[in-house]
Amino acid sequence: MTMSMKLHQIHGKNRYCGPAAISAITGASTDDAAYAIRQKSGQRYVKGSACNHVLAALRDSGVFGEQVWPIKGLTYREQNITFAQWRRHSKEDRKAGVVFLVVAGNHYQVVSGRKATCGRLREIVSIADKRLKQRARVYAVWKLNVPTKITPPVQPKRTKDRYASARAKARRLEKKHGCRIDVEYMGPDYGTDYWVFGPDHLEEHEDYPYGGDHICYHWDDVVERIEDIAKFGASIAKPLKV
Repeated sequence: MTMSMKLHQIHGKNRYCGPAAISAITGASTDDAAYAIRQKSGQRYVKGSACNHVLAALRDSGVFGEQVWPIKGLTYREQNITFAQWRRHSKEDRKAGVVFLVVAGNHYQVVSGRKATCGRLREIVSIADKRLKQRARVYAVWKLNVPTKITPPVQPKRTKDRYASARAKARRLEKKHGCRIDVEYMGPDYGTDYWVFGPDHLEEHEDYPYGGDHICYHWDDVVERIEDIAKFGASIAKPLKV
């Protein structure tokens, strides 16, 4: 079952037209839309988007496209029209709530009735707005079958790195106190070991507390170890009281 649909306001940090088109159609952010495209394309970053990847991402949200341009049987000259010419040609079919995905000038534009939007504008404007690519040649057009319920793409939340703060602090202390941290991944069954070495002159000191113990098991331990090494260094640097 389809429904009359209004275009959504494009939002999100990704600025490219493929994710923007999905955002306008589904209401998802362009960042979530880019994630959906990456699942189809294998791209690390979404800039240019192939039509089949955008359409596949839309299908996952329940939106299916029927290609309505180019029309079979037309000559190349008849098919080689601009966006402005397609706009006039499709006037009878462009009813309010009917959504079209248009590729013109290597750029995605989403049209519904007399309104349109794209990643360049990021706002809903008149289909005749000169800021749209009116003179660009139309590559293809899909009429979208929009369901009564769309499932917008959502990228999974990243797992919070619980040791990010401690790791950053450990690296600062390492540099400040002349220590050295060696990180050794021991495998999935054993995790990661952190080897902490003080400056050579402290390592060679007869009272150095960690001469035979350089290993730590997480970044909080590393911070505590370097702070202890710094305290030891400060203590032996103090002049003896007479």
